[in-house]
Amino acid sequence: MTAVEWLCEQYHLKQDIEIVKQAKEIEKQQQDKFAIGFVEWIHKNDYCIAFYFKQDTTKELLEIYKKEKGL
Repeated sequence: MTAVEWLCEQYHLKQDIEIVKQAKEIEKQQQDKFAIGFVEWIHKNDYCIAFYFKQDTTKELLEIYKKEKGL
């Protein structure tokens, strides 16, 4: 469940109202941007080689990425 979906559920908002649709689209765009940034970061830092040899797990790489980005 996304943050927007949770909020709608808490306030019993209809999922089809325009502002909810816009919020969900913004949320999707943010998720896409984060995912793309993470993959680009892995390639830029040659973590794909480390991952291939199982030196780091995906979760560990994600935590390193988030720490570097201040997230």
